[in-house]
Amino acid sequence: MARYKKVNYSETENYQPINDSYENENEYENYEENNAAEYFEQSQRAESEVSETVMKSIGGGAVPITPPSQIIQLQPIVVPIAIVPFSSQNQKVVQYGGAENAIDNSANAPTNTDTANLYSYAAQNKSVNRKKSLVIMIFSLLFLLPFVIAYFKADIIAAFPLSDLNVIGKILYYIGGAQFVIGGEIVFLLLAIALCVALICFIASIISVAIGKYSKIGMLVLSLFPALFAIGAAAYAFVPSFGFIAWNKNAFIIPAAIGVVQTIISAAFAIGRKD
Repeated sequence: MARYKKVNYSETENYQPINDSYENENEYENYEENNAAEYFEQSQRAESEVSETVMKSIGGGAVPITPPSQIIQLQPIVVPIAIVPFSSQNQKVVQYGGAENAIDNSANAPTNTDTANLYSYAAQNKSVNRKKSLVIMIFSLLFLLPFVIAYFKADIIAAFPLSDLNVIGKILYYIGGAQFVIGGEIVFLLLAIALCVALICFIASIISVAIGKYSKIGMLVLSLFPALFAIGAAAYAFVPSFGFIAWNKNAFIIPAAIGVVQTIISAAFAIGRKD
């Protein structure tokens, strides 16, 4: 029978004690701690998700839905405005809390006195316009008067004949078929234009007197042109180089002077206050 010798391994050279139970115990403890931490974290996340979940009752149970936005947009408030089809300036515009808080426009409404003053002012303006038109009408008539006298009775004053102002007679003469030569009738043409514009001004002033309105620019233009053409005719008659022969050259000064005075008065009416 063989005999075995008991060997003490602790006395060998490469002997290292093995502590398996200690290491396994530490690994088990770490695993338990990690699982506990992970389980706690998952439970907290689940509780957070449950707390943030919005449930809606559908049918027989609650169903999670998307949570509403934190920004809430309210519906616009529409305030109806009452529109009154018939209104007056004397009515109360706005009322809040009763008649004591109403805004009353009756203080700004025109009164009978204001209306009367307005009509009085309008009547006064018409009166002023009629007076202005009457002045222009008189001067237009004075401008036309020498030409009318020269046509009907040129020698009404023997010492001061108006034969050279007989523009009306010449107009009728050329209308009758006489031959017109412009070279010798420059003065006649200028005075004929002045006579026609002055006649238009006379008719316009009569209308202005009738309706009570006065056109400042219109009357100024109708007064200016007769004066300019009359001055041109007088200047042409008195220039010796033109060789104009007349019975009485001084007669051309009359319409020119009247036209200048009428133009000055019309200009004064035009720059006056607005009616």
